[in-house]
Amino acid sequence: MSSIIVITGTDLRHQYFIDRLAECFQLSAIFCESPHYPTPEFANDKDREIWDWFFKRREEYELKTFESHKNKSQKSTPPSTILQQGEIHSEKFIDQLKQLKPDFVAIFGTSILKSLYLENFSSITFNLHLGLPKYYRGSSCNFWPIHDLQLNHLGATVHQINSGIDTGMIAGQKQTPLETGDDEQTLAGKTILIGVQLMIDVIHRWQNGTLELTPSNMAGPLYKIKDFDTKSIAQVKEFVQTGQLKNQINLLHSNERPI
Repeated sequence: MSSIIVITGTDLRHQYFIDRLAECFQLSAIFCESPHYPTPEFANDKDREIWDWFFKRREEYELKTFESHKNKSQKSTPPSTILQQGEIHSEKFIDQLKQLKPDFVAIFGTSILKSLYLENFSSITFNLHLGLPKYYRGSSCNFWPIHDLQLNHLGATVHQINSGIDTGMIAGQKQTPLETGDDEQTLAGKTILIGVQLMIDVIHRWQNGTLELTPSNMAGPLYKIKDFDTKSIAQVKEFVQTGQLKNQINLLHSNERPI
C-alpha cells in the first residue's frame, strides 16, 4: 500500500484539509506546523477595529463551513505530530520522514520548504496553493484578487514543489465560481473548498497512474505575509460596505472567465 503523508497547519481550515483527505485515503502520518503569522502592531484603535472586523467575519464563516466535518467517518487514524516553528526545516524532521518512506506528500499552509527538504522529497510533494500562480503567488492569494477586484483571478492550484515559490509543475487548477450572495469571506472560503477537492482529485489520479503535470509558464507577483496589513483589509472593507464588491460579483458571475 502506498504511503500518503499530510503536512499542514493547525487552523480550522487545515483540520478540514486533514479530515477530507482522511475520509478518502489511508494516511500514514500527519504533521501540523505551529502558526508562524506575527501579530501586527496597531497604530490606533481604528486599525485594530479593521483587523477585528475581517477576522471575526472569517472565524464565523470557517466555523460554519468547516466545523461540521470533524466527526465524519475516516479511513484511517494516523499518528499526528505538532511541529514547532522552524522544526519543519530540521534534519530531525527530514530523518523522520525518511523512516516513513512516503510515496506522496500533500502540503497546505506550511512554511516555505527549504533545500534540505527539496533535495529529498520535492518530486513527491504537492502543495495546495490558494491562488492561480500566473496571477498571484505566495501568501493570502485568496485575498489579493478580492483586494484588487480581480475576481476572475480567484482560484486554487495543486502543484509539485520546487525551489521557487508556487512555480512548480501544475497537477490541478480551478477557478472560484462567483454567486450573487458572495462576500469577501465566501469567496476566500470557496477557494479553500475547491482546493481541497483538487488535492483529493490529484491523489486519486496519482493512485490510478493517470496524473499528468503541466508547466507553470507564467509567474505572477509574489505576496508576503507582511503585505497583508490593516491598510489592505481597509480597502476590502470599503468594497464590501459600499457595494463595489457585490457589483463586481454580479457583473462577472454569469460570464465565462478563462484562466
